[in-house]
Amino acid sequence: MRMRALLLGLVGASVVATASAGPELVDFPQGWETSFSLAATRDMHRGGKTIAEIFVNATGVTSGPGDVPLASGTVIVMKLYRARIDAGDQLVRDDAGRLVKGDATGALLVMEKRSGWGADYGAVRNGEWEYASFGIGGERRQIENKGCLECHGALTEFDYVFTRYEIAELRR
Repeated sequence: MRMRALLLGLVGASVVATASAGPELVDFPQGWETSFSLAATRDMHRGGKTIAEIFVNATGVTSGPGDVPLASGTVIVMKLYRARIDAGDQLVRDDAGRLVKGDATGALLVMEKRSGWGADYGAVRNGEWEYASFGIGGERRQIENKGCLECHGALTEFDYVFTRYEIAELRR
C-alpha cells in the first residue's frame, strides 16, 4: 500500500513538473522596450477606449516567412494605454483620425511560443502559444487564459497572431 502511494505521488509530481500549459511558463521579457520591434498600433483594442502597441522579438521578426508559422522562441508584447478623453467625454483623435495615447494602463500582455507548449489544453489550444500578464515593472499578474485562447483561437491560418502581416513587414 505504501509503495503504491509512493508511486502515485511520484507520477503526480512528474506530471506537474512537465506541465505544458499555463501562464506560469512565460517569463517577463527583460529588455523588451529596447530589443523588440514595434509591429503595430491598434486603436480601440477589443472595442474599448484603449490603444495597444504590439512589439515582437527578433526571433519573430526573422521567422515565419509567408505562411510558415513563427518559430519557437517568438515573444510578442502588447502594451496598453488609455485613450485620451476630452472635457465632453469624447475620444481625442489626432489629425490622421487615430486615438491619442494617454497614460499606460500598467498592463503588459505577453504571448510566447515554445515547442511543446499548450499540449495540456487539449481541444482549446492555440498551437504552442502561451499567454501571461505582467505589470510594467515585471510583476506577474493573474490572468484567465480562456479569453486569450478564445480570441486568438480563430486565427489558425495566421499562427494565432493578429499582427501576422505587420510582423512579416518588419522583415522587409
